[in-house]
Amino acid sequence: MTDLRKTLAFCHCFKRTILYIQTVFSAMPFKTPLSHADLRVIRERQPWNTDVIALLWEVKRLRSVLLRAYQLSGDFKRPAGITGELYDEFMKDLRTEPCVLEREDMAASLMEAPDKLRKGMAPR
Repeated sequence: MTDLRKTLAFCHCFKRTILYIQTVFSAMPFKTPLSHADLRVIRERQPWNTDVIALLWEVKRLRSVLLRAYQLSGDFKRPAGITGELYDEFMKDLRTEPCVLEREDMAASLMEAPDKLRKGMAPR
């Protein structure tokens, strides 16, 4: 019986910790995410600053991680229990990331019909 009580106490404590973390992070909202164009403007303002360049390379690396996560997200399985809500929020936030939206816009523009058909190309 004591093992069951310990397990229940741990689960209750874990749930309270998760709720606390969610409360703290929801109270400290992030600034608006930067688009690729915003990052390019920052780069062009300080091309000589090696720290800015290093940070922008790190941002590029992290954006690529988000894109890979988005590409694989269809294969992810939603976990059961408490972490299911965290998973849902992560997937919702992932779909609204600027790098994901920019990729989707680029893919959509590539799939559009061309303005001017090439010689010998029939209209779709």
